Amino acid sequence: FFFLMMRRPPRSTQSRSSAASDVYKRQLLTKLNANDRDEIVTLMKPDEQLILWPQPTDIQTSDKILNLGDGCGFGFELRKTENNKYIEQIFAIYKKLIFRNSDCKEGDIKKKLIVYITNPDQVSMKDGTDESYALILQEGGLLLKAETYVGLVRGLETFSQVVYYNVQYYSNKRDAKRSYTYYIPQTPLVIYDKPTYEFRGLLLDTSRSFLNLDTIKRTIDGLMYSKLNVFIWHIIDDESYPLESLVYPELTQYGAYAPNQVYTQQDVKEIIEYARVRGVRVIPEFEQPGHARSWKLNKNMEDIVADQVNEKDPKIDALPHGFLDPTMSKTYKIVGDLLKEFKDLFEDDIIHLGGDEVQYSYWKNKPSIQARMSQLNIEKYQDLFNLYTKAVRKMLRDQYPNSKAMYWFSPENEFVQYQKGDILQWWGTDKALAQALEKMKDQKFVLNNNEHLYLDCGVGNLYGDGTWCGSYKTWKTIYEMPLLESKQIIGAVVSLFGELVNDQVVDSTLWPRTSSLSEVVWSQKRDKLQRNVVRRLGAQALRLLQRGVNSKPITSQACQRDVQSCFKNFTFKI
Repeated sequence: FFFLMMRRPPRSTQSRSSAASDVYKRQLLTKLNANDRDEIVTLMKPDEQLILWPQPTDIQTSDKILNLGDGCGFGFELRKTENNKYIEQIFAIYKKLIFRNSDCKEGDIKKKLIVYITNPDQVSMKDGTDESYALILQEGGLLLKAETYVGLVRGLETFSQVVYYNVQYYSNKRDAKRSYTYYIPQTPLVIYDKPTYEFRGLLLDTSRSFLNLDTIKRTIDGLMYSKLNVFIWHIIDDESYPLESLVYPELTQYGAYAPNQVYTQQDVKEIIEYARVRGVRVIPEFEQPGHARSWKLNKNMEDIVADQVNEKDPKIDALPHGFLDPTMSKTYKIVGDLLKEFKDLFEDDIIHLGGDEVQYSYWKNKPSIQARMSQLNIEKYQDLFNLYTKAVRKMLRDQYPNSKAMYWFSPENEFVQYQKGDILQWWGTDKALAQALEKMKDQKFVLNNNEHLYLDCGVGNLYGDGTWCGSYKTWKTIYEMPLLESKQIIGAVVSLFGELVNDQVVDSTLWPRTSSLSEVVWSQKRDKLQRNVVRRLGAQALRLLQRGVNSKPITSQACQRDVQSCFKNFTFKI
């Protein structure tokens, strides 16, 4: 990219009128640039290496430039298969992203990206979906081949990142304008790409702070732009129950913060469909038996929730946690009904069943639980927890035999009798992970290490004190996270819990740190030179800004412009 600056005669030869006119032109251009995000052009020149994020598996480049003109005559063409509404939508999305600056009218298509999809009807992202694709870009033709629709989405994202533009500014006395010409550098260009890990994404909490649908959609956009494929929706918790329940409507009536802060079932379907178009799966978290205080706000459920306030330190439980009573048949009836409602509403094969942070003191302080444990000859609360977990897991297996259960997991949960194939979301430490993998050989692991992947750490808590999980997790902390080689590990997610989050700050809290994870779990080999990563991830942050996701920068503007001077030959601890 480059700017073509306006030329003018030396000051000494200008008349007063022409000098005044030139000042006016500069004012117009200044005004034009004030609302423009074309600063990205100064950072994304492809002269050193293509600015791709994440890095592809294999790439071969040459030295020719392939011109695409003003973008108006460009199109996508699907070969050997019928089009469908998803393919049409994703073509439209990416044409607008790539040629967003072009003011085009309908005309003849002069340049085409020819697309082949082996299994175009396999649209939804799920276990085993083939996300691989191949791109061949040369003067003789542009080709994208994918096995599935999701592979097409990944390939289009890469294609969007190799199309660059030149911008020319010009003005007259009344107006200031720009013109754009697009090109692909380093052609012939051949890319073959596929992810290293199949489970890559984000857990977002919308219970502690309600986030509107536009924010959630924008977050899903960011996932697509970063080749991430999982959105775990932490939708209920102690603080609120904002999900509309048609089975128990009082849950939402009393559990939501306000009548206009409810996710209707139609809202959920809208988000699932929005994510499907973008190659992202939506996995709900049905948090229980802990984190259930919001259930008790409904008087009809007061008896199935045990809670308490810590008298020694009220600040610990100012808003007490809630724990479902595992000794009451009413509990299982309600949980079973809600589990079915969740599964029927959220289409994914995986459902997150929570299962973390059960504090046995809550059960200990309820006499009826003590009495029932005596009747059942249960001495340990861990055994009671196992009894409950297996009962809920059986409900899921009986009604939805092909479903998979996902749980929070740390060393405190090693006693739990999970089923073979259950997915454990590891939020423990790096040091303890190897031992956990050894003990839980029949389970799959998704990494969510609190040392690297908790995005709410280091920003304070609801009292203005420090966070339990230590310092702020920077993009570099995430990029340097260790990855043990184990077939049990299927991927990783970052998580953002919402005590101090709202619609105005969620973008800058998530991005580009979440993008930093994408290269860790997509690319087979991480880049060890910091300057290379800063250049590419910094450009990705600006790319997100261009596309409407309000990302933070990753370094100062001066260092982003001169990464060599700032980062020299610094390397990552990988």
